[in-house]
Amino acid sequence: MIQEIVPGIFMIHIPLPRTPLRELNAYLLCGRAGEKDILVDLGFNLDVCEDALRSAVEAVGADAGFDILLTHFHPDHAGLLPRVATDETKVYCGKIPQDMIRQWEQMRDPLIGQKFLRENGFDLDPAQFKHVPREFRVDRQKLLSSCRFQELREGDVLTVGDYQWRCLETDGHCEGHICLYEPNAKVLIAGDHILGHISPNITCYNMGSASSLNKYLRSLEKVAALDVRLVLPAHREPLTDCLTRIKELQAHHAKRLEEIKTILAAGWQNGMEITGKMHWSMHPTNADEQIRLYVFALGETLAHINYLLEFGLAEMSESDGRRLYRLK
Repeated sequence: MIQEIVPGIFMIHIPLPRTPLRELNAYLLCGRAGEKDILVDLGFNLDVCEDALRSAVEAVGADAGFDILLTHFHPDHAGLLPRVATDETKVYCGKIPQDMIRQWEQMRDPLIGQKFLRENGFDLDPAQFKHVPREFRVDRQKLLSSCRFQELREGDVLTVGDYQWRCLETDGHCEGHICLYEPNAKVLIAGDHILGHISPNITCYNMGSASSLNKYLRSLEKVAALDVRLVLPAHREPLTDCLTRIKELQAHHAKRLEEIKTILAAGWQNGMEITGKMHWSMHPTNADEQIRLYVFALGETLAHINYLLEFGLAEMSESDGRRLYRLK
């Protein structure tokens, strides 16, 4: 489906098979006559995503072609990049998160994935963790070597048609995440930074470093200071009350932190024990989805624990390849 949200900005629905997200909202920002359009985010590295994207761009009529902007490098946003970018395509992005992309690539190895999970108490039968599904795979070399990247930093301005888009660095959901803000139209292209009805996944795979949750909450405060009339998120429907949604997300994470502190007060526990005692709104519909959701839930639990570690409110112990946590 294609929808012109405001003049010159089209929302394109890209299917995301086998995920609770269902769809990605890509955005085509139309340039002036003879100028390239800019396509914001792409979809998984799957035929169904490529077909939907190309059909929509053709229907809108990007006669001069298009450049690409990635709000971040997660596979549902950047997976199609090697397929649709040519040698002449500019690819705008935030700071390229080399370490994060390398981690995603390494997680294709079941032994690496199992090691991380077992360190945090998630004991899987190896047969249950055979491989990362194709849509989540990242070929780092292909992703990074074949494209012409132009990194955007805080305050950089990108002119497209009648709009002047200002880059906002919004780390938290992942490293290198950016949003685009148009101060005259008061429109925010939010990527996965602000979503309606669901909370962006804030995860952690490096305990003890600066917490992703602290970065996320600071990024929310940055956006809260702006005059935003319309939020264009990467998933679900556009939002017209940005500040209210930010307050809801802040309250959500405050509640999560209190929930985890209550659990940690009982003494040393591993990540999966803590995850299993928490309340979650998403529930799996099949075995494959169950494993993926458990992994995402564990990552989110660890992000909140890491926040407590960062501020000296919890402590971590490592023994025999296992990590345990408790409240200080």
